[in-house]
Amino acid sequence: MSKRVASLLKVAEKHILLFSEVVAMRLRGATCVRGKEEVEQLITDLRHRGFRFIVGVDESGRGPIAGPVVAAAVYIPDSFSALDELRDSKAMSASRRQHLYSLLRKEALVSVGMASPKEIDKLNIRVATLLAMKRAIAKLGITPDVVLIDGDPIGEMPYRCVWVIKGDEICPPISAASIVAKVMRDRWMMRMHKRYPQYGFDSHKGYATPMHKLALLKWGPCPIHRFSFSPVKEALIPKLPYESSCSNTTSV
Repeated sequence: MSKRVASLLKVAEKHILLFSEVVAMRLRGATCVRGKEEVEQLITDLRHRGFRFIVGVDESGRGPIAGPVVAAAVYIPDSFSALDELRDSKAMSASRRQHLYSLLRKEALVSVGMASPKEIDKLNIRVATLLAMKRAIAKLGITPDVVLIDGDPIGEMPYRCVWVIKGDEICPPISAASIVAKVMRDRWMMRMHKRYPQYGFDSHKGYATPMHKLALLKWGPCPIHRFSFSPVKEALIPKLPYESSCSNTTSV
């Protein structure tokens, strides 16, 4: 057997394995991949097999102690003009995110879903994140053939899903969703800053920074805080009156 034939057989075997993974994904409802090369090959194989609507999904706001968790779903057409510029939203400047967000709004299909702080407290952050993702996909206006979601699997979805490890860094549809989700959540938190300026939401966007924790201790939580999260719980614990033994003692 020639080296060329052997090489072609290896390529064919790889495609067969990938297609088998897609078939298994159909049966299980989800699978998980990692690595840029594996993701690119899977997307190529899906398209060759007739999967047209490959939708990227990502969230913003799982970690903060205030504000909603926001998810975005994005379908990028082949004609999108800035495909090579899509990266993890956290790795780019705010102005760059805004530029790409505007392009995505003009040239791609974009939708956003949200789970409120009250829903997060009621359901827990994992379930609330899934809820936000489902809401985003449902509002997209198309039925996805496959949904690519950032991160490790966190639950079941009513779609054929591929969970992509570090997908916001290596998978353009997910990178696009990460940009949209972060821009939308940041805007929401900026609006809340106008309503509750004492917490500094304009700077930390609800994350548990030292500044935010100090504001919590001083002012207590506001309606958009997540009361099930530890720093907010701690701010609700009654404090003992301050007593200074030194100030009340006299020299003998």
